Amino acid sequence: MVTIVYNGMEGDGVEPNTMFAKRLRELREERGIGVRELAYELGISHSSISLYENGKREPTVGICKLFADYFGVTCDYLIGLTDYPYKRE
Repeated sequence: MVTIVYNGMEGDGVEPNTMFAKRLRELREERGIGVRELAYELGISHSSISLYENGKREPTVGICKLFADYFGVTCDYLIGLTDYPYKRE
């Protein structure tokens, strides 16, 4: 059996793709942005965003960075490696 460690906690943890989906949707909804509007602003398809938000597509590093930069958070936050969303100085 493999032990997964996320956020410093052992156990089954939350898969990074699942956390990415959850946090992406939360960030978008907190800002009152629709899927189509976000897709337009980022230059990607709305169906891709839906797939990311539903955990059906795993983001590449480039896509993670695209969303992180847009929302002003870190990729580590998006994938659940930290609960602190902003870069530490």
